[in-house]
Amino acid sequence: DTLSSLLLVFVIFAYSAAERNGIVISRKLDGIARRAWALFGVALCAAGVLGYVVIMQPVRANAAAHRGWELLRTGGGDEAAIAAFEKSISYGTRYSVDARRFAAEYLFEFLKQGGRRPDESLRRLTEYAIAKMDENIAAEPYNVKWVLYRGELYNVMAAKFGDPSFLKRAEEDFLRFRDMSPGRLRTYLGLAEVRKARGEIPAAWDAINYVTDTVPGFLFGHTSAAVLAVETDDRLREEKEIAWLTEHGGYGDDALRDAYVRKKRYADAARVQKEIVRGRDADPVSYAPAYRAISYARLAALYQLAGEIEKARETASMVARLDPAKKAEVEAFLQTLP
Repeated sequence: DTLSSLLLVFVIFAYSAAERNGIVISRKLDGIARRAWALFGVALCAAGVLGYVVIMQPVRANAAAHRGWELLRTGGGDEAAIAAFEKSISYGTRYSVDARRFAAEYLFEFLKQGGRRPDESLRRLTEYAIAKMDENIAAEPYNVKWVLYRGELYNVMAAKFGDPSFLKRAEEDFLRFRDMSPGRLRTYLGLAEVRKARGEIPAAWDAINYVTDTVPGFLFGHTSAAVLAVETDDRLREEKEIAWLTEHGGYGDDALRDAYVRKKRYADAARVQKEIVRGRDADPVSYAPAYRAISYARLAALYQLAGEIEKARETASMVARLDPAKKAEVEAFLQTLP
């Protein structure tokens, strides 16, 4: 399969043929054989080094990165996960970029699904993810994804910890992203978040309206519009967007539910959460029973806040049915109901 091994085969064949014919092998032929063996040894060593660099290091880097992801997903410890990501990055392979993005993508998915963790843990992970995006931007300055990710992480820091300095950094990244890749709709949704957080409501509407006008069928654009309408008490726009979402795939979205909760419109929040539950029940492969139980628990709590006590009881019973380990918590919740 290689020139060196082929050469060795012919040397052996030549040696056998010479011996059979009674020919004395010359010192020159012995030298050729020795050189062939030496060449074979060098080739073998080179193949080993190349195999380690090209195959084994990437395999180890990939395994470490995925181990970090699983540690975050299963609650195995933030520092252990970060150590696994750093080990993956230390190999200096093509997987280093992926290892640096995993923390950011985990946070986006975790928050999208309504995950909760202590503030200290969330801050640590977000700051780590931002630092890794800095490194990815330095490594791939023309990859717009990392600029967008960092802007969204700055938004998380501003929203969760109330630091307005992150709003300015987020806006800078979103504007840079827009200049690098004009027309990308996520840019405008990010800008709308920044402007809303600053209280610049007309400017926030300008950004969202650009999205819904440019691509009328973009689901997330209409969801963002519904959220802003709820938060600004724009009932006409809210009704319009809810009607659109109902017709085009449903309004079961965590952000919309949370907007209703912030406005203390618990019955509306329960209605959205019921849509979320329905969607997750329809996809048992993606949402395990224990995870679906969390959705039912949130729905039960919203029914309680909305004063719909019988629905709260019925929904709480589903929590225990889906996740028997929560039976004690369900009983404690039922005790709080009148």
